[in-house]
Amino acid sequence: MEVAQLTAATGGETMRFEVRAGQPATLGRSSQCSVRLRDPKVSRVHCQLTFAAGRLRVSDLDSSQGLVHRGQPSKAFELDVGDGFHLGATFVRFEARGADPTLAATPPGDAPARPLAAPGPDYPDVEPERARPARRPAPAAKRFAARLTGELIVFSIVLAIAIATLVLLKKAAGFDLYALFGV
Repeated sequence: MEVAQLTAATGGETMRFEVRAGQPATLGRSSQCSVRLRDPKVSRVHCQLTFAAGRLRVSDLDSSQGLVHRGQPSKAFELDVGDGFHLGATFVRFEARGADPTLAATPPGDAPARPLAAPGPDYPDVEPERARPARRPAPAAKRFAARLTGELIVFSIVLAIAIATLVLLKKAAGFDLYALFGV
């Protein structure tokens, strides 16, 4: 039985998965999907992958963001080895096709690891969009301390400028600082 080997890259993390001939796979955020993606821009059930006769067919399942293949929005398309597509901030690439590894006689660990293919001139959309992890807001006490520190720094600078101005007035114009304060 033939299988398609794929990778999905989201936010700097790459996940490998397979699609077997005659066994469609679904991609999405839902735990009901064959391949679960942790991408907030991906729908719960985003698309379906079907592998047959050495070709991988990708079909959109009425997702909110759709699919982008070679820079163009598409509802359905076929991929060759080395080709890929975007869904949300995730890039999926059809890496290789081969025999089902569970049926192979080669013991695990004997097959060399295959590196990811480099982006080529034919596929400018290969590099996935980098999703930034969500930042948690700082606790209220930390925000208050940061704001207080900033205000104290500004107050200190203003006070230093005022004192320097008064000292310059005393030296330059003979201004009486003590009369100003009633001492």
